[in-house]
Amino acid sequence: MLYGDGREFDSWKLSMDLMIGVQECTKLLPQEERQTIAPQMQKCVLSIYASLSEDISNKDPEQYIKSLGVARSCVRELDSCLVDANRISFVN
Repeated sequence: MLYGDGREFDSWKLSMDLMIGVQECTKLLPQEERQTIAPQMQKCVLSIYASLSEDISNKDPEQYIKSLGVARSCVRELDSCLVDANRISFVN
C-alpha cells in the first residue's frame, strides 16, 4: 500500500487546505478564545493531516484503517469546535 509521499492524493491536498482555513479562522476569535478553543482546533487539524500522511505510507491494512479512524475522530472534534465558535458568534 506504499504510495510515495502522498502529495498526489486529494485527501492530503484537502487536509492542507483545511489546515490553512483553520489558521485563518482562529485569527477571527477573540483574544481569550485564542487561548482556549484555537489550540484545540489547531491540534485537531494537525492530527487529521498527520493521520492522513501516515495512512498513505502505511503497508499494514489494519494500521491503515486505524489511522483513518483517528483522522475521522479528529474531523468530528474539529467540527464540534467550529459549531461552538459559530453558535457563540465568534466566526461565521
